[in-house]
Amino acid sequence: MQLDENLNIWNRIASIGVKSSSMSPTMEIATALTFDSSESDSEDELVSELVLFISQMTKRKAARGLYLKRRKSHGEFAMTKEFNDEQFKNYLRLNRDQFIEVHEIIKKEIDAEGCNATRPIGTEEKLSVFLRYLATGNSYRSMAYSYRMGDRTVSNIVREVSEAIWKLMQPIYLPQPTEEQWKSVADSFQRKWQFPHCIGTIDGKHVVIKKPGKSGSSYINYKHTFSIVLMAVVDSDYKFITIDVGSQGRFSDGNVFSTGVLAKKLLDHTLHLPAPTVYCLHF
Repeated sequence: MQLDENLNIWNRIASIGVKSSSMSPTMEIATALTFDSSESDSEDELVSELVLFISQMTKRKAARGLYLKRRKSHGEFAMTKEFNDEQFKNYLRLNRDQFIEVHEIIKKEIDAEGCNATRPIGTEEKLSVFLRYLATGNSYRSMAYSYRMGDRTVSNIVREVSEAIWKLMQPIYLPQPTEEQWKSVADSFQRKWQFPHCIGTIDGKHVVIKKPGKSGSSYINYKHTFSIVLMAVVDSDYKFITIDVGSQGRFSDGNVFSTGVLAKKLLDHTLHLPAPTVYCLHF
């Protein structure tokens, strides 16, 4: 019986043609249903509740639409255009020239995805969201409020820009060294630190994270925090040569190294390392 009543109500609403007038669609429906007095009081109560629900949802949608529409004028990205050079770098951790350089490299990769058809998010704004997220470590919810966009939109942007940067910039700024480049690193260690036959220094860094769901103790490190491990090799000027990131925090540096990409390439002889040379000891 209740199901029949509900179906009858929906049929009544569906039969109402919402016309162009000064009234909102919700008010037109409510007015039409009010003048239809042929139904029972119980149905009318259900109709009233339904109309109230529709009205509330319409108001929420309208408020959200207005909030998002103001992104271009009130969002944080709009403020960056008014910053001086010092404020810009402090805010995004890149100066304007660096920002432009990164944007030029990745803009085609991030142009299509993650754009709302009615309010598309530009590639510069996407890069700004990503850089600000890295600079602050704020939650997606906090970033969404600041930039006037949805939580999921922020999440998608962070992932999209991260993948684009690694795909397009890693081969440029973090390529695998050639044999000559390894030799240059060794020469620099010898000259700067009097350390012969050294092609890099290696260490691990635990990056604290929130505990992943259903992970148990897999990510708990020796400091009893949750982390993933960044294993890196640097040259004599502390610049990264290669990195391996993502191992669970419970593993030691030695374990991370022995199971990582660098160790595998060492064993496979695919690192293009220089051949061993004779080193004379002076007594």
